[in-house]
Amino acid sequence: MFSPLFFVYMLITLVGLILFSYLYKQYKKAMLEYYRMGIFELRDELFDYAASGKLSFDDESYQLVRTLLNGYLRYAENLDIYCFLGYQKAIANKKIATVNLFMQKYKKTSKTLNKEQKEKLEKCLRQSALIAVTYMVKKSIFYCIFLTIKAVFCNGISKGINKTAWMCFRREKGETINQNLVTSIYEVGANAS
Repeated sequence: MFSPLFFVYMLITLVGLILFSYLYKQYKKAMLEYYRMGIFELRDELFDYAASGKLSFDDESYQLVRTLLNGYLRYAENLDIYCFLGYQKAIANKKIATVNLFMQKYKKTSKTLNKEQKEKLEKCLRQSALIAVTYMVKKSIFYCIFLTIKAVFCNGISKGINKTAWMCFRREKGETINQNLVTSIYEVGANAS
């Protein structure tokens, strides 16, 4: 038969799994809010730029980027690294036709923009793609587990938990555009509106 100690271990494991599940759900909610905050800040910054008269609200490039940002916000809960990787694999295997709709339209409409306007819009595109990819990675359960284990083993339990929270909420900067991500989010956002 089973010893009483076995049942104690089972109970501790069960409580630990329930606690982890609850904390992971809260973590995902916090990541979602952090992601949305970043996209809202970009959208507001772009709006302020146009409101200052440096770019017309009627400009097609502005409207394309704004539609993209709205798509990022509308479908935030559906963004995850697994779907993104599946989408990338389907593109690589040519199982889906990749019409780079957003980038084609953007390149066509951005020809009328001056250098400052192009830089502003492209900076917004880079930052939005970076925020989305960072969100998808950080939302992953494997990232959460890895980060927690790394922080606890490197810093001890109390410092590790604080370090984990800090690392999860810091913003990372970068300068690359993931065009497939931008295209897919734009297409979904454009079809919804």
